[in-house]
Amino acid sequence: MGNGNIAIIPKHSVKNKKKILPAVWQMKRKRDIRTRKVKKWKARLNIDGSRMRSGIDYQQTYAPVTSRNSIQMLLTLAAVHGWKSTQLDYVLAFLQAPVEGELYMKIPKGFELNDGNSDDYVLQLHRN
Repeated sequence: MGNGNIAIIPKHSVKNKKKILPAVWQMKRKRDIRTRKVKKWKARLNIDGSRMRSGIDYQQTYAPVTSRNSIQMLLTLAAVHGWKSTQLDYVLAFLQAPVEGELYMKIPKGFELNDGNSDDYVLQLHRN
């Protein structure tokens, strides 16, 4: 679409009989801390990952995480040896990473196309 993450393509152009995965809406409420009233609603469109097959729809998964003890040990070593330490925030490190291979998603409910029936089209994902 506008940012190049998703392309709307005809269903018949999906290559190699790739599986077209269903879309799932993830809804979230943001509340005011003091009053607990709903401040705003957020919606995120996801692929139903439970239908993906290892080796076919994806090859590997990787999420770099560290334990609290590892961070504590590194900070202790830095303090003892007088090493300089800095803080980095990688909240968006893997957001909108390029998709390896081809990934197709059904058009979500409520999404209307100007030029035809949404059942005849799919979304091709270029970035996460």
